[in-house]
Amino acid sequence: MIVRSLKSPGYTLNLALIILSVILGAALGISSFVYTQLVLSQEAGDSAKAITAAENGIEKILYQERKLCSPANPAMCLDVGGPPINIPFADNTCAKVLAEKRCVGGVCPSSDDSPADQLQIKSIGESRCNSDRAAKRAICVFYGFETGCDD
Repeated sequence: MIVRSLKSPGYTLNLALIILSVILGAALGISSFVYTQLVLSQEAGDSAKAITAAENGIEKILYQERKLCSPANPAMCLDVGGPPINIPFADNTCAKVLAEKRCVGGVCPSSDDSPADQLQIKSIGESRCNSDRAAKRAICVFYGFETGCDD
């Protein structure tokens, strides 16, 4: 009768390979989880930067319109219906701001010099200017009425 013992050749090597496989699998699982969490935290930071840029774009345009716009300085006035205004900021974020006329209660403005309460200003903030991987967040501001934001 042949009795095999634990000291047979190759047993230790097989046991070592199994233990090493389990440790490697656990390490890969943990590193995948940590990487996912790092990506999510960066995206949350980018989202906060984008919403801050959008808000700063609105604030800059409103300040410009209220304080700097005058008949003597028409270049500082808001171009209603014109192309988006690109506003870069020092932290490599930027905002694209667009002003449009808006109908209020079914009454649409009939002239280009309509009052400010018939304007919609939309600002799209980007966490990284001119990047495909930038987070983008938008804020709409309406004068004098409550309504939803156009897409």
